[in-house]
Amino acid sequence: NGTRGKAVQRLQKRLMELGYYLCTADGIYDSAEIAAVKEFQRKNGLKVDGIAGYETQVLLYSDSALPATSANLPTPVPTPVPSATPVPSMETLRIGSRGEEVKRLQDRLKALFYYNGTVDGLFGTGTATSVTLFQRAHGLSADGIAGEKTLKKLYSNDAKPLATHSPTQAPQQQEATLLQMGDRGSEVKRMQQQLVALGYLAVADGVYGIRTYNAVAAFQKRNNLKADGVAGKMTLSRLYSGSAIPAQGTTIVIPPVSPDAPNPQFKAPDPAEVRYANWYTEIRARAKLMPDVVIYDPDSGLHFNLHMFSFGKHADSEPPTEADTEILYEINGKDNWDPKYVWVIFSDGRVYIASIHSNGHTVDHTSTNGMTGHICLHFPRIMSEAEATGPYAVRHQNEINYGWALTQAMIR
Repeated sequence: NGTRGKAVQRLQKRLMELGYYLCTADGIYDSAEIAAVKEFQRKNGLKVDGIAGYETQVLLYSDSALPATSANLPTPVPTPVPSATPVPSMETLRIGSRGEEVKRLQDRLKALFYYNGTVDGLFGTGTATSVTLFQRAHGLSADGIAGEKTLKKLYSNDAKPLATHSPTQAPQQQEATLLQMGDRGSEVKRMQQQLVALGYLAVADGVYGIRTYNAVAAFQKRNNLKADGVAGKMTLSRLYSGSAIPAQGTTIVIPPVSPDAPNPQFKAPDPAEVRYANWYTEIRARAKLMPDVVIYDPDSGLHFNLHMFSFGKHADSEPPTEADTEILYEINGKDNWDPKYVWVIFSDGRVYIASIHSNGHTVDHTSTNGMTGHICLHFPRIMSEAEATGPYAVRHQNEINYGWALTQAMIR
């Protein structure tokens, strides 16, 4: 009683569809809504308390929700897309952007159910992930960067809400199915596709392996469920419900490009966001599409920009500015070949464990960044691949594994 907002409006509209509620969808939960929810609970065999809790909402938004009566049930209508607003500008927005245009972006993404973070005007990993989800849903390049095409679609009348938040479009809930490590098949793939849509998983291959296990555990943790990596009835119900919480990070802002520029607020990624993924099977293809990243050092709390330009057994890279190079040297010393584990933040909001050094060598594309040559950015690979490359690759892999253990310890 007394709850207000878009979630209440959505609940009111669903109750209207099912014939329990005939008032105005004004976003205020009071006596009329309580009476409607009680009637819905009574009709559907739930505890009759007038509170729209988890079990009530899961059933309410499912295809198995019983209507008030079969005779006077109004014809269901799709959840309306929030009205479009004019595109305020065509300025490209990405991780590090800030201001009123970012607030407008976050507001619009929130109205379409792609974003559930704070509308703070800071374009961080959570905003980037939401932009990526929107881009995937609309057939756009899923790079997490809100350029002209993305902004035009986002602010248009054609923009559609996230499917998992639309009661008429959400997939049917699973029965009492249990999916776990080692399972294969269409049900696993369907679950993976939902995890991909919510930003927890990269690929849906129908095989419940370690990546799917980690994705399920991350989803459970984010959605206040027991994080055991097993997709049981409660986990699947939440996953396919209209209230599943997508993967989101905390805000991160790119450092200034010159020592004279103002130093914006910086919030590091959550350790739970960081992924351990193979360079050859997952990261290399993404790096080619999104070569400009942010490097964050959890030990010092420092961060800088890095541009990747070659993608062989690792990523040859250069800091774009002298200010970025200075931060690299502060993290790992100048001209130091010793590996240092770091977190790499891609433009679409994903964060990966990796390892760098700070010794500029051979090819040099940027003469103004205070470094002669380039550095190497190493991502995880199986140890036999590192051994085949050479002792230095093994040192980087050992540093990555060491950094991964520390990162996991931060979560606990």
